[in-house]
Amino acid sequence: LLGERPAALCVMLLLVVGSAHGFSVAGPSASTRHRRLRSPLLSAPASQLCTAEETVDGTQPLARISVCQYDHLHFFVDKLQPLSHYKAIEDRLNEFAKVNATGSADDVGAAREAWLALGPSADPAAFQVHGRDLVEQMLYAFGWRITAQHEGRETRSLLLSTVDPRGARFVVTCRSEAGGAGTGPSPTCAAEPDHFARSHLERHMSSHGGAQGVGVLGFEVERGELEAVVGRYEALHPKLVAGPPLLHPDGTRVFEAFAYYQGEPGSEPDVGTRLRFVERPSEAEGAA
Repeated sequence: LLGERPAALCVMLLLVVGSAHGFSVAGPSASTRHRRLRSPLLSAPASQLCTAEETVDGTQPLARISVCQYDHLHFFVDKLQPLSHYKAIEDRLNEFAKVNATGSADDVGAAREAWLALGPSADPAAFQVHGRDLVEQMLYAFGWRITAQHEGRETRSLLLSTVDPRGARFVVTCRSEAGGAGTGPSPTCAAEPDHFARSHLERHMSSHGGAQGVGVLGFEVERGELEAVVGRYEALHPKLVAGPPLLHPDGTRVFEAFAYYQGEPGSEPDVGTRLRFVERPSEAEGAA
């Protein structure tokens, strides 16, 4: 269903955003972890969203979803540094790659000297796992780069990507220093995408005891198949529907559903984590 990339991504998440970093990984909120949990995409009922044989009343088959692949993770964090801070790190890493291109991967001492020659550096002996900056960790440890930013009325966000244009992507969002009360986009800010509303950040953190973490798992569906996703949720898991699909100015459509029930299927949703389904326009439609 989701391809090969999520497996490697899960390993990366365990390394980077484990509990020692003060993050909650994508999962049910603390109040429901002890219960038996099921998600339409992440456990047994996943087949209900993918197979053509499923029916609601035994006669009407549900539309098939041909492709549903990983697209991004959306993190909610306490704080982000200014963009210039991270770009300075990127510039230094790029320069380090040039000056150390011929160095041995095993010669840590020589690499350390090359790094120190580029500017001030923290003492490795003083390193602590807890309380690290997620964006810095992705830049230093994995060589990712910041490829976009959003500065809205209520939140700030950065997009981190790999060198592969179809590779993994992280959206990292924090409260804006001049943010509003967190009630969603205002009438005067109608162009601001709903997924950057502060209310989503507040909902996630309140559901996870104030912890930072993965609030949304994003997937991409083929053009014309978002309605099939919506239809299956409405037919099989109506309580998990977070709202109707939203249309963006470029033609992109987005539908979100809660990832977990609080208890057995059919009980109230656990609102701490969402699944986001993105249907992008074709190149011709996007250019129109």
